[in-house]
Amino acid sequence: MFTSYFVYLYLFILSFLPISSWTHGLIGQPESFIPNEVQTDSEKIVSNLVFRKLVNVNPFTGEIKYDLLKNYTVSDDGLTYVIELKQNQYWQDGFPIMADDVLYTASLSPNLREVSSDKVDDYKVRFSLPNKYSPFLSVLAIGILPSHLQDQNSKLISVGSGDYRIVRVTKDRTRIEEVVLVTRSGKYPYKKLNFRFYENEDYIRVAAKIKEIGSMLFNKKEDISGFNAKKYVFYGRSYLLVFDTKKDYLDKDTRKSIVNMINYDEIIKNQEYQDAECPFGPFSSTWAQSDSYERPMGNSGDTLDIKKDLVLVIPNVNEARLIAQNIKKQIESSSDHDVEIKALSSKDYIVKIRDTKYDMVLLAQEYGLDPDRFVFWHSTQNSTGLNFSNSSAIRIDKSLEEGRETVELEDRKVHYNIFQSVFSEETPAVFILHPSQYLYYSNSINNIPEQKYFYPWSILDNFDKWEKVEPTILL
Repeated sequence: MFTSYFVYLYLFILSFLPISSWTHGLIGQPESFIPNEVQTDSEKIVSNLVFRKLVNVNPFTGEIKYDLLKNYTVSDDGLTYVIELKQNQYWQDGFPIMADDVLYTASLSPNLREVSSDKVDDYKVRFSLPNKYSPFLSVLAIGILPSHLQDQNSKLISVGSGDYRIVRVTKDRTRIEEVVLVTRSGKYPYKKLNFRFYENEDYIRVAAKIKEIGSMLFNKKEDISGFNAKKYVFYGRSYLLVFDTKKDYLDKDTRKSIVNMINYDEIIKNQEYQDAECPFGPFSSTWAQSDSYERPMGNSGDTLDIKKDLVLVIPNVNEARLIAQNIKKQIESSSDHDVEIKALSSKDYIVKIRDTKYDMVLLAQEYGLDPDRFVFWHSTQNSTGLNFSNSSAIRIDKSLEEGRETVELEDRKVHYNIFQSVFSEETPAVFILHPSQYLYYSNSINNIPEQKYFYPWSILDNFDKWEKVEPTILL
């Protein structure tokens, strides 16, 4: 693979030359860009550019686009998938992308470890599912890893398969300052893409003012000279308030009263994501959203006759504290009892909730690309999954089961319409907000195409469509 070595050397040298470049500011310190290891948005935004997937899924429409995948077949019983890779696809070090890479990736993926997989030939892999699962293709929308490198792939200067390759990491003693990516592709407005890492927003703000970076994400809109701003709501995430439905004093009518009395506009106005949006139920903004879900009235003026004080458990992070204080204030103003806020460490928060007595839980959920919500609301998930409402409505269970076994989207919508209707009736939770952020970008960019995003780390997905401002030529 001497040719690939010289390509890398060429790109490395190119990264020092005055070629067209763009710099994006990020917060934190990256530890790895390997797809199965990334944790933060800052790590994921880089990894997303470096590693390709079998498929890409549009969560708003349900459309699936093939990337490394050529085609697939499904057995009549829906339990066996045989996927075939495109040929003549290569890793950045010159090795071909083959079936062994998919098998290696599957062995490390939490969502695929329980799925049996075997090699049919050099470009085909067979997956055998224990149960019928119609959204299975969406599980394959993960970065594929190079099996020939395994643990030898550098966590930071990772060998991937995307158009951009990581060629250099700059450090100041122990702190990573910059990660440099370079591409040979002519479809991007910039050959070099730099990611600079900062401790917090204040440092990024200074970097923008001295023109050290060309783009960054902020929670709130502000005036930064020389920058335009575009608002994005990230629909793949939401804050929600979950009730323990097993508590007799939190019966369905009481839960409905709390849900309808909350002033959602007031909460949104007084938290970190100043221009967040109130979600439209459990399938908000996905193809499964429908009017079967009855949106809470909000600010209804209802009062509560609760028999005891309530305990609200939250993660100990600033945005959760701000939301919780608003909820506490609104409930206490409409009842004769207090709301105790119990903050747990955000590390392993989901695990710690199970060991804590609560009446309500504030959750920050991130959803998959398919609107399968089984793990959040099915009764089998009450003790070991993520259903902290402890609800056990038979119609909710049945609709979730049918929704993940039915193939056609229109048929799945029928089941999910039932789920949304029963969810509104039972009210195990209320959805507070989808977080939003502003993408600030230098006025050296003429236009960024309109696009909805599910996650913050997808913000550069359409980077190839950013339009540079062409210099004016004086005659």
